[in-house]
Amino acid sequence: MRHVRILAVQCGASHVAYGLFSGGPGSLVLERFATQPVGASHPTEDDWLESVGAALRELLRGERLHGGCVVGLPGHLTFNRLFRIPAVSPRQRRKIIAFEQRQGTATAEKMVGSHVVLAQDEAGRDIMLAVAKRRLVENLGVRIRENGLYPEAVLPAWLVLRYAIGYRFAGPAGALVLSVGARSSQLVSAGASGFSACTLAVGGNTVTQKVAEELELDPTAAEAFKLRGFADTAERPVGARERVAGQKAIDQFVRRLCAEILRLPPFLPSAKDAARPAVLWLTGGGARLPELPAALEEKLQLRVERWDLRSHLGLGRTATDLGLGQDDVPLVDLVGLAAGAARGARSEGNLLPRPFRREMLVRRRWPWLAISALLVIVAGLVPIWRLRVKAREARRQIAEVESTLSVFRQAEAQNRSSLARLADINRRIAALRKLARGRSGWMALLGELQGRLASEQDVWLDRLQVLAPDSRESSGEPAATPARSDVNPPAGPIEAVAGIRLLVAGRLFDAGRLTAGAGDESPLKVESLLGALRLSPLVAAVEHEHFAASQPGFFDFEITLRLAPDALF
Repeated sequence: MRHVRILAVQCGASHVAYGLFSGGPGSLVLERFATQPVGASHPTEDDWLESVGAALRELLRGERLHGGCVVGLPGHLTFNRLFRIPAVSPRQRRKIIAFEQRQGTATAEKMVGSHVVLAQDEAGRDIMLAVAKRRLVENLGVRIRENGLYPEAVLPAWLVLRYAIGYRFAGPAGALVLSVGARSSQLVSAGASGFSACTLAVGGNTVTQKVAEELELDPTAAEAFKLRGFADTAERPVGARERVAGQKAIDQFVRRLCAEILRLPPFLPSAKDAARPAVLWLTGGGARLPELPAALEEKLQLRVERWDLRSHLGLGRTATDLGLGQDDVPLVDLVGLAAGAARGARSEGNLLPRPFRREMLVRRRWPWLAISALLVIVAGLVPIWRLRVKAREARRQIAEVESTLSVFRQAEAQNRSSLARLADINRRIAALRKLARGRSGWMALLGELQGRLASEQDVWLDRLQVLAPDSRESSGEPAATPARSDVNPPAGPIEAVAGIRLLVAGRLFDAGRLTAGAGDESPLKVESLLGALRLSPLVAAVEHEHFAASQPGFFDFEITLRLAPDALF
């Protein structure tokens, strides 16, 4: 059996009570109980709400009660209707229920409704609809919340009685229960023949008002006189005037009450005798009227008994001195609320608007939600903190590596600077070497020419000229400007060594040709000179040879020498 803790709060028309229960659906244990009168005069709903709020503050003062609770609503504040829905789809069923809820009521924004499936078969379902004012239910929830409790469900009076009947009369036999309240009465029939419930617009305040009018008493004195009874006894003598006024009020109340009861399905002439109840169980604040059971038996022709649930209710160790008496009528409603909650039926017939329920759920669980949110935040911050630590460590390592790399970068920069300077020095050395080779090359070339010409004897030079690469010589006269044989060679490098040509002009003396006339015949000495020049390793080719016998034994010559590529450099 599932043990639960249930806090039930009954807000009646004339009283407010709470009961703290434990146990399971079949065996409830009353741990704590208290009741507080609301007051006899509250003509408007706002007055009743104020009286309920004040009674709750007085009732719960000094009590350490907290958490969720189920709340009972008085019968005169709800509108109930029984109807049948054929076997249709769930969507169509919801539309039919919404249509029935709008019938005879204000706009849906101002009303809140709930329904309970009483019976169902293949042909359809029997549904009981309950409707109440949204503002009234929400304000009642606010009053309860102000006293430290969280309303989870607000149930109509007939549904509370149904749960109480299910707890007391287990099995198909069922029972017929009449709960006489201060401003209305509930007649609930449950058994093998089905379930029916009806709210009667007749309450115990009718007797109180009639007595107050007849005897000119205030409502509080009239209520006390009504509860004492109107019968004249030795212990409580009653005057003739008071007895007549009380009896008149009771007769009027019983007539109105029985007229409403006899129109209900269990008492209709068409009802079978087997389905008619044998006992009418009487409960509620109005049932405390001493003369009421006998009057109802006479009018209804069936046995009437007071409904007492104390024998079916266990008492906790802290509730042994509660002092429960026979007149503790809120106990039936509290047991019905607890029995419904123990069955897990808090959403069945609940008149509390869904937005208000969600708000109460959030307010009730906000510490856990705050702790959960804090845990989620902490759970999210821990990885972030770890990542920040790792990032800080990574940045430190990067800084260390960067400091190490900076030394190597400086060394690399110095190396690049040194290599650049070295390359510049090498280029300068190469240029200087080339210049030195060029200067020494001319000396070697001139020494080579001198040796070749000296080997031939009787040869002297008149002109030695370096020709431009694109110069063109004519026959007899070179294109370059004549120069003397002692002209200095250029000190700088030549543009294209492979294309350097050197014009050599001079005279040749041939003693064997002194007697010969002038002519262009080339003597053997000329051929010997050309052969000696061609054999020089510094001469690549001999071009444009020109010899002329100007005088006997003398030959003028102009020869173009194409130097070898490495002759000068």
